Amino acid sequence: MKFKIKKNKNELIDKKIKIDLENFIEEDSNDLNKLISIKNLQKKFGKKEVLKDVNFSIKKGEHLCLLGSNGAGKTVLIETISGLLEPNGGSIEYFFDSTELNKQIGIQFQSIDLPSSLTPLDIIDFFIDLYKLNITKEEIDNLIDAFKIRNYINTKSSKLSGGQKQRLNVLLSLINKPKIIFLDEFSTGLDFLIKNQIEEFILNYANNNNITIVVVSHDVDEINFFAKRIVVLYDGKIVLNISKEKAIEKFGSIRNLMKNYIT
Repeated sequence: MKFKIKKNKNELIDKKIKIDLENFIEEDSNDLNKLISIKNLQKKFGKKEVLKDVNFSIKKGEHLCLLGSNGAGKTVLIETISGLLEPNGGSIEYFFDSTELNKQIGIQFQSIDLPSSLTPLDIIDFFIDLYKLNITKEEIDNLIDAFKIRNYINTKSSKLSGGQKQRLNVLLSLINKPKIIFLDEFSTGLDFLIKNQIEEFILNYANNNNITIVVVSHDVDEINFFAKRIVVLYDGKIVLNISKEKAIEKFGSIRNLMKNYIT
């Protein structure tokens, strides 16, 4: 059975959709593998409710794709989990040392303003000093080469293209080997070949360093590549939380799932 969420709907349709979609919320209550647990999370900006009693957990190594239409609250959810925004209600429990979240959580924003007079090398060195990272020159060189930054490592940020800045942005989110990394539309502006190479590197790097990945994306191939679990946010609420295998079993494909849930 398919459910099409329409932009113009009455209250009765809203209630019917809510009842049906609860059948697609599945979650193991076992705390052993949990990395972060979100319960009844609320976030408001003035009178506008952006997050409305959000409940779900992120498990160690279970790479998750967070889906939703524009304006559903995905970026606000990430920023709240990451400690950049203060919630108005609910709780976030971290199953790791959360005294310094910026050292445990890596986050790549859709856009970032880099200091125009600094080079990628300057910015990388700044991050290493800022977080007092214990990272070798060989590890840094491997990251620079993996993200294809070598050719413009000494070019001022003001001269970089959007795709070049994006690659640096993703590198910076990984450099401290966090417990979890949030990638928000990270492949925007990347060439097809470089995109595939970087996806492979991120996944291998995460698996080798026990980093859990949360990807926000509208790219079907990207979702298929990264996701072990899929969570859909609609109008500030979780309406689907399911493993990728069960999602494909129910909907036939990730593309079909998105046709039903992404307006």
